Amino acid sequence: WSSDVCSSDLFESDTALVNSFEAGVSAFMFKTGNADELVSAVRSAAMGLCLINPVAVRDALNRIRSNGASIIEKLDDTDRQILRLIADGQSDKQIAEAVFLSVQTVRNRVSRLLNRFGKDNRTQLAVFIARVLPDA
Repeated sequence: WSSDVCSSDLFESDTALVNSFEAGVSAFMFKTGNADELVSAVRSAAMGLCLINPVAVRDALNRIRSNGASIIEKLDDTDRQILRLIADGQSDKQIAEAVFLSVQTVRNRVSRLLNRFGKDNRTQLAVFIARVLPDA
């Protein structure tokens, strides 16, 4: 399942680790590691070895889900419904019709949700929600 690819990230981030694992990289390192560790990781990846610990990925994914779930619990029913509809790929107009709000109100709520979850766009939010709420 892995490829001969290494990934690194400046910050220790659960999301970066999970994304790298899901992309099939062989090795993932935070940029706080030293040069010898980086060289070793590149060589190992080139030999086809996987240096990503699946248990660490599982734990990171659980933390992501837990953090996202705690934010979702604080949302009202309409915002939770909007999140599910975003995860389903619905447009603002479709969401507005489903939740009986104006398109502009939906856009305002989507913007607020993007900020609340620290996402730059709807696609990132949809992927995140799909991870946090697998039944979304």
